[in-house]
Formats: sequence, C-alpha cells, structure tokens
Amino acid sequence: MIQPSFQLSKIAVCLSLFLLFTSDILAEMDVNQTDQLIREQSESWFQQLDRNLPLYPQAGSVAAELDRRESLNRQRLGTARQDLAREDANQHKEHVAMLMRTAALQDFATTIDNQHYYELSGDLRNLARRAGYVFDPNKGRFRSYDFILKDKYRRGRPYQVLDEQGEYKPNYVKVKGSSYPSGHTSNGFGEAVLASIIFPERGKEIFARALQYGESRTVLGAHFPTDTIASRFSQYFYKAQLLNNDDIVSHLVQFAKGVREPFDAICQETQAILRNCLDTLDSPLASQYELENHNIGYYGQIFPNRAAQVVLPENLPDTAGALLRLRFPYLNDNARRQILAADAYPSHSLASLGDFSNTGNNWGLINLPSSYDGPSYFYEDFATLAEPEYHLDLGDFSRYDRWTKAIQGEGRLIMNHMGTVDLMGHNRFAGIVINQGIVRLAGEHRLAGESRISENGRLVIAETTPALGQLSGNGTVIFEPRDAFSILTLDNLSGQLSFVVNSDLANQKSDKIVVKGEDSGDFGLIVADSGNEPQAENGKVTLVETQTGTARFRLKDREYVDAGAFRYRLHKEGNDWVLSNRKDEQMVAPTKPNEIERVRGDVSEPKGDDQPSELPIVSANNPPKDHTMDSDNLANQLTEVSVVSGISPDNPSKANVVNAEGVMTPPTEALMKSDISTDNSPKDNKIGLSNFTHQPIETANSSISSVNMPPTVPQLPQITGGLKELAASTNSHISLRQAQLLHLEQSLSGIHQRLGELKQGGRSNVWVRNLNSRNRLGEMQVASDSRTSGFRQDYHALQVGADTAFNDTFRLGAFVGTAHSEIDFKGDYGSGKVNSQTAGLYGMFQFDNGVYIDQITKYERLTSQGQATEKRRYHSYTLSSEVGKVHTLGQGWTVTPQLQLAWSSLSAKANEDRLSALYARVGVRLAKILDLNGWTLQPYAEVSGMTTKNRHSQVRVNQYAFDIAATRGRIESVLGINALAGNHRLGVEAKTTRGKHFDQPLAVQVNYRYSW
Repeated sequence: MIQPSFQLSKIAVCLSLFLLFTSDILAEMDVNQTDQLIREQSESWFQQLDRNLPLYPQAGSVAAELDRRESLNRQRLGTARQDLAREDANQHKEHVAMLMRTAALQDFATTIDNQHYYELSGDLRNLARRAGYVFDPNKGRFRSYDFILKDKYRRGRPYQVLDEQGEYKPNYVKVKGSSYPSGHTSNGFGEAVLASIIFPERGKEIFARALQYGESRTVLGAHFPTDTIASRFSQYFYKAQLLNNDDIVSHLVQFAKGVREPFDAICQETQAILRNCLDTLDSPLASQYELENHNIGYYGQIFPNRAAQVVLPENLPDTAGALLRLRFPYLNDNARRQILAADAYPSHSLASLGDFSNTGNNWGLINLPSSYDGPSYFYEDFATLAEPEYHLDLGDFSRYDRWTKAIQGEGRLIMNHMGTVDLMGHNRFAGIVINQGIVRLAGEHRLAGESRISENGRLVIAETTPALGQLSGNGTVIFEPRDAFSILTLDNLSGQLSFVVNSDLANQKSDKIVVKGEDSGDFGLIVADSGNEPQAENGKVTLVETQTGTARFRLKDREYVDAGAFRYRLHKEGNDWVLSNRKDEQMVAPTKPNEIERVRGDVSEPKGDDQPSELPIVSANNPPKDHTMDSDNLANQLTEVSVVSGISPDNPSKANVVNAEGVMTPPTEALMKSDISTDNSPKDNKIGLSNFTHQPIETANSSISSVNMPPTVPQLPQITGGLKELAASTNSHISLRQAQLLHLEQSLSGIHQRLGELKQGGRSNVWVRNLNSRNRLGEMQVASDSRTSGFRQDYHALQVGADTAFNDTFRLGAFVGTAHSEIDFKGDYGSGKVNSQTAGLYGMFQFDNGVYIDQITKYERLTSQGQATEKRRYHSYTLSSEVGKVHTLGQGWTVTPQLQLAWSSLSAKANEDRLSALYARVGVRLAKILDLNGWTLQPYAEVSGMTTKNRHSQVRVNQYAFDIAATRGRIESVLGINALAGNHRLGVEAKTTRGKHFDQPLAVQVNYRYSW
C-alpha cells in the first residue's frame, strides 16, 4: 500500500513541473495568437499600402531633378559621414538591432549585451515583421513587402542611371534595378518601430536615428532620397496598423513589458522606475535635426512652383493617430492627429510625392521624431481621455507628462484625466479647462480665451508672469514655491476658486493675482510664508489687486498667516486685498455659505459690539489701476530660478522626481526663464481714511441715514494702529515660559500645610500627595504693541516624601515627585505641555508658643514643548520659607496667620533669558478640632493674598524681544479637612484663586500620611 506522504510527494513533483512549463506554454500561445491576428490582416494591409504608395519620380519631372541633385549633394558629404554610412550598410539583423538599441538606451544597462537584447525582443521583432510579410503570387511564396514592391517598380539605382557628371543617362528609365523602396531603410525603420514600442520614452531619438540610417543609403549613392522616404512611408503605415488594432496592440505591449523587465530591474537600483532612467538620457541627434528644422525628413527639397498647403489633421491618413498611441495613451485620436499635423513636413516638399488631397498618400509627411515631444498647435479643443489607456501606458505618461514645445492655436486644452501635464513652452493658445487632474504652467503663457477649473482640477503656476483671459470655476490655483514670486494676470475672474500663494513678508513680497477687468465670486486664499522676520514695522503685502472690488477673498482653513514673530491677517484696502499684522485693522473672517448675502442683508441692523468688520462703509474715489504690461520693454529682464527637481539648463527634459513608492511625480521646481520681470513690492496705495464715507449707525435713539449702498459686499477701510498679533511659534514660546513658572508654583502648594495641626510627638512619617488643578492665564502684555493669547493649564502632580523628628522642635524630610501640565493656548494658537521630575528637602521648626518656620529647597527638571515650538529641557531651583503662629482660641479653635516667601530660578535655552521669580503670600488659617469616636477631625479654611514678580526676562524672536510678564496679585480661598485615626492621617483640600490675570477655578489636593 502506498503511503500518503509518498502520494503527496508525487503530487508536489508534478505540480512543480507543471508550473515550470506553464509560463513558457502560455507565452507561446500568446505569440501564436498574436501572429494569427496579424496574418489575418497582413494581406489587406499590403493592398492598402500598394494603393497609396506614390510612384517614384518620373523622367523629366521636377521631383526627378530634385532627387538627382540631392543624391549628389549627399554623396559629397565629408569623410566622417561616409564612414558612418559604410557602417550602416551592415544589414545583419543583430547589427541593426544594436544601432536602434544604442539610440534608445545609449550607455544605459550595458550589462545586458546586444545578443541578450536581441533574444529578449525576438518574439516581438518577429511579430512586427510579420505585418509586412505577404504572399507574392509572382514568386509563389511569402516575401517581405519591400521586395515585392522592388520587383513592381524596378527603379534603377543612382550608380546605374547617373553618368560620371551626375546627370541622368539617356534612356535611363529602361535600366531595371531595385532602388524603390530602399530595403536597407525598411530594415532600419522596422527595427526603430520595434524599439519605439519597447521604449516609447525614447521614440524621438530612435526615429531620428532611423532617418539618419536611411540617409546613409543616399550618402553611398545606393539610393535616391525618395527611395528612403518610401521606406519610411511604408513602415509608418505598418506601425499605425499594428497599434490601431486593439487586440494586437494589447498583445504587443505585454511582450514589450517582458523585454523591459531586466532594464527596469537595473534602474530600480537607483531611480525606482525605468522611465526615470530613460529621462536622464539626452537626444543629440534629434536635437541636431530640430536645429536644422527637420529638413532631413524631406532632404531640404521644396518644389519651387508648388504652393504650400497647411497640413490639417483631416489631411492625414485615417489611422495615423495610432502612431502616438503608446506615447500618449491619455489622448484621444483627434488630439494625437493634431500633434502629427502641426509637426508635418511641408506639403510642397519632396516628402509629398502623391496627391495631397488623397490622405492615404500623406504618410511621408509625418515627422514622427518631433511629435514625440507633444503638441505645438491646437486646431480645435485638445482633449485628454477621462479614462486613459492605462494597459498600454508603458512609460506612466498618464500620471505625468511634459510638453516642451511652444503651443499656439485657437483651441483650448481640455484636461479630463487624473494626471499631471507640465507645459514648458511659450504658449499662446485659447485657454485651459481642467475637469480633473493637474496642469502646470512652467514656461511663458499668454492665454486669451476662457479658462475654467473644476472642483477636482488644479492649475499650478510655476512661472513668473502668466496671463489668462477669463478664469472661473471652483477648483484650485497653486502658486509653486519659487525663488521669484509670480504675478497671475487675469482679464476677468469669477467663481469660487481657491488660491495657494507664497509670501515673504520679511521683504514685503508675495505671489499676486491681478484682475484687469470684472471680478465676482467668493475666493479662498491659502498663504505659505517664508517664515523670515519682517524688517519693517507694520509690514504688509498685497495678494490681490482688482478693479471693481466686487469679489470677496478670505483666508482659507485658518484666519491668519504667521511670519517671524507676528501674525498677519487678511484685510481689504480699497479694491485690493492685503496681509498686515495690525490686530485692530479690519479683518476678513472665513466666509460661510451665503455669507455675502447675509452681510448684505444685515448692513442696516445695529450691532451690540463695536466691531469695525460689521460697519456699513462705502468706498469712494477709488480710481481704477492700470495693470497693462509692456512685455517689449521687459523682454531683456530675465529671472533665473533655482534647480530643485533635477532639470538642467542644458536639457530641461531631464526632470527626475520620484516619490517614496517609486512613482513618477511632477517636479516641484524647474529651471526656466521669463522675458517679464516680477516686482512684487507693494504698490503706492494713496487711499486713506479720507477716501471713505462712514455712514451713521442706527442706535436706540437714532435711525440710519439714507445710504446709497452698492449691490455688493460693503467696502472695508484702511485703519492704522492697534496691536500686532503674535505668530503661533512666538506666542507658544512666551506662553510656555509663563506656564513653566506656574508649574513650579503649583509644586509648592500644600507642602507648607506642614504635617498637619494634629502633631504627634516625635514620630517619623511617610506621606504621599496628589494635586490636580486647572489654571487660566489671561492675555499678557509682553511688548508695547503685543499681547500673548493667554492659556488654560491643567496640572497633575504626585509627590512622595518621608521625614523624621529629631526632637520636639525640629523635623527634617525629603521628597520626590513628578508633574504634568497640559496647556491649551486660546484662540487658534494650538497647545503645549510641560513635564517635570522633582527632588527636594524640607525642614520644620515648631516651638511651644505656636510659632513655626518651614523651609523647602527643591530641584526640578522640566521638559517643555508646544505644537509650534520644539522640545526644550530646563533646570530649576527653588527656595521657599513660611513663617506662622498657631493661636489657640479654646474649644478646639485655632487661628494661624502665615507669611510665605519663595524664589525660583529657571534655566534658559537659545533666544531666552534665565528666568527668576519672587513669590509672596500672606494669609490666615482658621481651624477646628473635633473628636468623634476615636477619630480626630480638623476642618479648616484659609484666605490668602499673593503676588509674583519676575526679574526682567525676555524671549527673543529674530530682532524682537518680548517680556515674560508676571501674574501679579490674586486672592486664594481654601476649604479642607484632615482626619486622624491611629497612625493614619488623610487630608482633602479644595482651593480656588482669583486675580486680574490669573484664575484657578478649582484645585483639589488629597494627601495621606503614615506615622510611626
């Protein structure tokens, strides 16, 4: 009988063998399936190509003369070009593959040798070639399309039909050869098609090398220029057919992913994803051809007597847009055809041999290397797909793409997908509609039409002086942090947009929004300041300039901006919106839904509080400002921006930004230049109080005067003077020092209640004490024009101590403890905390006449931290003395007057002074002793007056110094009870304190003592 374990072993072996061969079997099945799909189409494709490929230039035609002349010109090129042409003559398949692989990858991934690459891409190569293999009835076998066409046309080669002087030989048309189309060029472009499918990020340089490879045939005199153009024509046709078929292209992309895997693995060692590595490579050949206006595509030959016609998207073949399907998987076919049309070679050039009105004749006009850089003209609205073809997106272009060309045209960019498009050219098209996703302006934009940003859309400003026409919507405009601030100029503004702007209040500069025409709506502002300390008093920056002042702006998420030591709020001055740091100026509160209508409806109602923000005030005599920009006068003023994202001046396409997950993200900063400078210094605003008419407010004894109110939000006046609001970090820093002092005082409380009036001879004691209190400190004057916010402090402490009596008069003890304070700063200043550990000694003298003297010395180590400040550690030392006398009144009543003096010293950190404080308390205690069945009770009450005085101590923030204000005088009331039974004593006490600046609504203390 077979054992179960042996049966399981057999199953495991079979399963392993199955898994070993499954992947290879499935891959082979996919290859066969794809091959079958291509075979089913190849005959039809060849028939289309045969019908549309133009006839080569005929004898006596202008085209034939241009062909001859340019053939001779190419043969006269220098030695270096001749050497390259001879190298390109090598038609070995692996050699051609190596050439295109080098164009794509340069020196990247040299550990994968050319043989390995050739083998990796073998299946994909065979499938791509299969498209051009059809049955040749004349030969009775399958042949490559170019050989079939060669046999059809039988054109003679240049060395066959030209004489020694380079002229056509008499009757040269009778010479039969194999020149048209060029077989070498077909092979080169075929391998380029393959490489561009695998590495679409590098299509620009790949096809530039294919153009050069074809040109090499003319340099050697083996082909006429039009022979190579015909080969390019054919290979573009076949590539488009492969990529236009949804099933075939899906299979090809899967094979391409397999080829990319080892290259991607190498890239992940440093750059996370393959596209990042490929983006660091330059494109020297494509750049050279760009400088030459891409005349390589038509050999620089223009028909002298043929009128140029504009190439429109509809002039291109029906399937031409598929050529860019893998490069722009987030664009619809119409948009891809717009790219190709804008980059097309001249319609009256040698690239156009057929009938221009027949779209099928125009494959030769396509300038594919240039089109890989993106659009250059919008013939109509240029839309992205709401759902990109992610399954075809090898380069992650849908998530982030970069368009480097200058774009013009009458259409708008319609952004429909959740990705980022980076516009880096000098663009002059109609406008931008962002339904979702991000559009980043990082070149120079002058867009005159209507732009709209929906709720899920983001427009990022990463250039100096962009200008848009009408801007509306409810999305977000983000000014990217840059060395030079930006000015966004708008013709008109409406909607409910949010703007994220940057400021440097230290130098009174910021990003700015300038509206030259109408403005309406409700807009949010989020301000990110540099944090540098403003150097000028009463500093401010203008964030928004408008002509009509109709639109309302507010700070979004929070009502302030912290800069250096102070806090800045948004105010309206005339038609403009500014940030300033005067607390009493008119502040714009966050807008709630329908708040504009509420304000309009309430302008005539009397207000109980005198709040300037609710006064109905009419703006007068506000002349419109001229914001016309003279770009010609500013054309030579360039502002250079720091490089953060990896973009270099030599190659702005080298942006290489990756997040922690290895996902390509748009760069946050770029190297760019603008021909318009930015001056964000505050403009000369001469509007003062005299420019406004203050209308009377209705009271109980008066009615409101007739006011000619405009149907808009009331205008707000410029008001000077008042207190400066502290920044959160400044307020936290000062207030925490105040809280530390209160923390030290709390640890003294209760210890001076001694060991109790119920003294028991010379016994020793151990004790434990728990104290919980809530303190409230009001606003404190810390500078002539500044106050802290005040805070609430919840204090919790636990102390343990022991002492012994040396005689009837003197007792000595020690204690340790820990304490914690939770601090809540008022308003929106956040919170903080103080923790401490304590060790101390105490001694007590008590005389027979009732006089006692208590002495405490303690060390405390504090740790302090606020939400806006870093963690800091301090050392403190305290000495405290209390003197009192117990007066016995009879029947168990006692009265004890008390005097306490204490001194504390607290260490300092950077930007702080050492802090010393004197504490004084004078009070009286009334107690009653009661005996109840073995228990002795002592209820008591105390009233004390106390005060504190701080040695002059300051906190410095940049060039400003702020005092640590003392809490000063207050009255303390105490009720408590002590209970004694045998060796045990328990006490409970409740206390409340009231003062001008300091309140303690309740403090509860519980202590326990054991005596022996």
